[in-house]
Amino acid sequence: MKKTASLSTRTSLLLIAGIAIFSLTLIIILHIISNRLLYNWQQMETESMYEYVEKNLSSLITQSANQNKKITTDDISAVLTNFPYPPKRLVITDDNYEILYFYRESGTGRQMQNYMRQMQDTNLWRPIVDKEGKAVLFYSLKVHEFTEIESNNTLIKSFRIALIFASVASFILAFIASHFFSERIKKQTISLVAVLESIAAGNRNVIIPKSSIKEFSQIALAAQTLQENLLREETIRRKWSSDIAHDLRTPLTVLQGTMEGLLDGVFKADTQRLQVINTQVKYLSSLVNALSLLSKLETPDFVLHKETISLLDSLTNAVHFFSSQASLKQMNFLINVANEFIETDPVLFERLTYNLFSNAIEYGFANSDIEITVYKTEDEKKCLSVSNYAEVTDEIIERAFDRLYQGDSARTETHSGLGLSIVQAIVNAHGWSIDMQYDKNQKKVSFCVIFI
Repeated sequence: MKKTASLSTRTSLLLIAGIAIFSLTLIIILHIISNRLLYNWQQMETESMYEYVEKNLSSLITQSANQNKKITTDDISAVLTNFPYPPKRLVITDDNYEILYFYRESGTGRQMQNYMRQMQDTNLWRPIVDKEGKAVLFYSLKVHEFTEIESNNTLIKSFRIALIFASVASFILAFIASHFFSERIKKQTISLVAVLESIAAGNRNVIIPKSSIKEFSQIALAAQTLQENLLREETIRRKWSSDIAHDLRTPLTVLQGTMEGLLDGVFKADTQRLQVINTQVKYLSSLVNALSLLSKLETPDFVLHKETISLLDSLTNAVHFFSSQASLKQMNFLINVANEFIETDPVLFERLTYNLFSNAIEYGFANSDIEITVYKTEDEKKCLSVSNYAEVTDEIIERAFDRLYQGDSARTETHSGLGLSIVQAIVNAHGWSIDMQYDKNQKKVSFCVIFI
């Protein structure tokens, strides 16, 4: 089994790791920048010393030429008395590379031997020329590195020590901060876990705590919604079970009583008794088939068998099927549909239209029209509208598609009361939507199936 870690532990580790990565990155960046600054400082110091030496030696060459005399060691020492800062080494020779001036700080003999060995390479010497461009003097110069100066070296060491202390302090602060925040997260996590476990255990009146953390607040809101939905679904399921039991009990009681009467000789097996049995069996069959279809449509892996059908032809066939039933109530079908095509499961679409037409005839006013139209909504979606005139209460409008809600008038010996629930299930299976509207002034009911 895969090992798991608490959210607070992960948060602490991530915060500490983040501080560690930040500190390490900062140290690397500061190291690179400091090296670059030291290199630039070295170059500036060297160029400044070059400028000082060449300026003074050029003046000495000009002065000696005017006086027509050779340059001596004393002359060089006289003009190089005020260095901007003492060089590490400075050697000046004449045009034959004979040493006229030598300056160095204290050092070991081996260091001097190495330096003198390097001086043998004349390419390392810089010339000082006269007005005619002739090299009169040559010099070789080396300045101190930044850290070779004691005060600078002390500064660098202090900076590095401060950086180490800052890194250690960052880790300590990160640990304290991670512990503080992880404790808050841990408490809220434990609280949310306890709430979800309580909901999973079947409690539906759990008080879900609020959180100052956005993500936890969203989880709490989702848990509250889940609890409300579960409570509503469980209430609906209990109501549905009660309604189904009631609808099954009535015909079964009639069948049982009739069959017992026939077996006991109380009733004669005449046409009337057989007709009662046949009616109750048909009702039971209708109810079972409706429940079976609902269950199939609501199965997650249910697959539609779509085809391209003519909308006008399908609706016309449905109208012909119900024409005789509508004529019994002097009702007329008015079709206003263009000849267009849709992608649908033809069997289920036929059931959808049959249920809507049957509902319109069953509960519509006598001597009224049933209007069937197709139009575009404001957002350019196609709507199949089936309208009729009837008296509808607010409760029916609110719960018309609730598969567990059946008005008193819906309970008959020929109708299961699940017609609109099946319509909605078919619509949902197609990814469409359906809406019911009621105009109280005209007493007009409209069902709009929107093809998405």
